[in-house]
Amino acid sequence: MNLQPPIQKTVSQVCKILDQNYPNSNLGNKRNPLDEYLYIILSLRTHAPGFTTSYKVFKSRFRSWREAERASVEEIEEAIISGGLASQKAKRIKVALQHIRRELGELSLRRLKSMPQEQVEAFLTELPGIGLKSARCIMMYSLGFQVLPVDTHVARISRRLGWVDAYSYRKLHDELEHIMPSSLRYSFHIYCVQHGRAVCRGQYPRCDICCLSKYCNQVGVGRKGTLRTSIN
Repeated sequence: MNLQPPIQKTVSQVCKILDQNYPNSNLGNKRNPLDEYLYIILSLRTHAPGFTTSYKVFKSRFRSWREAERASVEEIEEAIISGGLASQKAKRIKVALQHIRRELGELSLRRLKSMPQEQVEAFLTELPGIGLKSARCIMMYSLGFQVLPVDTHVARISRRLGWVDAYSYRKLHDELEHIMPSSLRYSFHIYCVQHGRAVCRGQYPRCDICCLSKYCNQVGVGRKGTLRTSIN
């Protein structure tokens, strides 16, 4: 990767500062890729207590993925009701399990580990409810690929640092993977999630305590507590 030295140096410095301020955590994500798919689907448009509870209930109700595959949509819906949008999510889970069985011959995504990255991404984005960011979360957390999922926190922080200006998620992924060394992608993602939740928020960012303020192009808070320049 041929990066311009100033950009490379800044990326390295920012990642080092984040590493000093946040724990290197999996943020609750799962090592088993099919479990991670379930975790992501249940988390969509749902608060954390709701989807963590529905995940636990699902896993206790269905002791194996074979049991879940045999269950009706209504039975799956009943198991995940605490997380919201249960009817929609139950249908997605049922369709996904059928698709995985049909295409891979088993209720597992382990075979994706040996496939080319582009093929894995294409397969995952065919699953109901999975877009590019979610596919790369499964790839990064559970399949060992050195990709960079760009969620709302990663996008917001990267824009405020002046690293990217794209708004298309495909362009954001491409631009950030171009400037972010593969060895730093995992940690940068999880640090951004934590920093975005605690400090660099979409509204009312806490610029006064931000560990990255010296690198930020958008330091300064307006009267209503939002950044003067809208970059969300």
